[in-house]
Amino acid sequence: MNKATLNKYIRREKSVTDFTVNGKCSGCGECCADLLPLTNKDVKRIRQYVKRHKIKARAAQADIDMICPFLNMSNKCMVYPVRPLICKLFKCDKPKQVGQARVLIESGASVRSMRALFCGEKDVVEFKKWIQQTGAE
Repeated sequence: MNKATLNKYIRREKSVTDFTVNGKCSGCGECCADLLPLTNKDVKRIRQYVKRHKIKARAAQADIDMICPFLNMSNKCMVYPVRPLICKLFKCDKPKQVGQARVLIESGASVRSMRALFCGEKDVVEFKKWIQQTGAE
C-alpha cells in the first residue's frame, strides 16, 4: 500500500459517520476494517475459533482491500462470538469512541492487518511504527 492511499484511509478513519438506525447497529459493515487494534488474546481467540469452525475468510476484493476478511457478503461477522475487543466496544453513534483505538494501543494492543494475521497475506505495513514515523496521528 502506498503512503498516499494509507494517508487517505487514516483521514477517513479519524471521523465517524453515524450509520445506526434508531440508535441500533444497522449492520452496514462500514466499521469492519482490516486494520484493527488487536490484543494477543484477540488473536489467540480468533485463531482457535477459525480453526475449530473451519471458517474460510473472504477473499480480497481488490489489490488493496481494507475490509475485514471475516465480514461475509451479507455483512455478517463470521467470528462474531470471538470478535476483537475494539469490535465489541465500538458503536458509530458515539463519536467519543473514536479514541478507543488509541486507548487500546496505549494499553498494549497493536494495530494489525486481519488479512496478514489470519489469511496469510503479506502485512502491508507495520502500522503503529508508520503512524509514529509519519506523524499521521
